[in-house]
Amino acid sequence: MKRLIIVLAGLLELSCQSLSVDEMQKGKLSFYLDFPQGEVVAKGVDEAPDTNSFYLSVVSSSGRVYYEGLYGQRPKSLTVDYGEYRLSLLSTTNLEPSFSNPCFGDIKQIMIDSAADTLILFNCKQMNSGIKFTFAESFRNRFPGSGITLRDNNSKVLFYAYNERRYAYFMPGTIDVLYTKSNGEDTLLLRREIVEKQMLTLNLSYSPLHKDISSFIRIGLDTTRYWNNKDYNIGISLPQGTLSVAEAKAAVGEKGVMVFGYIVGTDATANSIRVGPPFSSDTYIIIGDSRSDFNSERLMAVELPSKSQIREDLNLVSHPELVGAAVILTGDIVESYQSLGSGLKNTKAYTLLE
Repeated sequence: MKRLIIVLAGLLELSCQSLSVDEMQKGKLSFYLDFPQGEVVAKGVDEAPDTNSFYLSVVSSSGRVYYEGLYGQRPKSLTVDYGEYRLSLLSTTNLEPSFSNPCFGDIKQIMIDSAADTLILFNCKQMNSGIKFTFAESFRNRFPGSGITLRDNNSKVLFYAYNERRYAYFMPGTIDVLYTKSNGEDTLLLRREIVEKQMLTLNLSYSPLHKDISSFIRIGLDTTRYWNNKDYNIGISLPQGTLSVAEAKAAVGEKGVMVFGYIVGTDATANSIRVGPPFSSDTYIIIGDSRSDFNSERLMAVELPSKSQIREDLNLVSHPELVGAAVILTGDIVESYQSLGSGLKNTKAYTLLE
């Protein structure tokens, strides 16, 4: 941890620990530079950036540039007119998709007025997301060539070679994973929503669904950056109109709905579910969009009707080996069921995906 305290007349205060705006009296603003190690160094992947090489920008709402340059070369004092300003402090000015380019810093709008001097605290955080891919042999056999293409929601693209080992960095938003056929046609393989501070590894394979093919998310909580590892089987093929668990939970009142998910457990309480044997309830199962994401907002209880073949075949008391199995179920979406919010009742059909 390093701390640098600089007193300046007239502009900002920078802190990587907190974010607030205070008012003072004499037009002087203080800089407090405090860079927590855990925010920028994680798992030995990145080194702490040199804050003197950050790019500082102070621009008024009218477009007048008061300062634009390296933080380490900023003037000792900066006088600005009263008004609204856009302030940014960034470790890189390249915010387009690129390799090995984490962006730390903050962007904010402030108002300088005659009533008081202003103290500003920047929240120095990772603003983009890093994505790394690994490719199983089954995937490379199914999609021959040298790599895939990544496309953000501004239609900016980055080619990711099969032998690439670096993180590709994107600003928050939707990322499409595309495979380009020999005729030049793009096939959408995967769409993923990313958020700031996320470090994501996607392991791509291709094969028919089987309950032993893992789809999981692992989040390391040892730093303030989110480290995720997720497997995707590109061989999934679902009937048209099939909803995910998240989509089904938002479709309360719909009848005869097909829902795809993974069986994760049963025996729900207000605070927990059982995800391994012994199980006690044979009247329902719980499904989710992932085999190991147990957030109740992304889980749904599914009724196994009394004296039905569905209950006999899917209840976890008799079939604990079904935990992790991929399944499509058809039923009616109700507002509340088994302490998990909206659920699926009147289940009429199911298909286990092998």
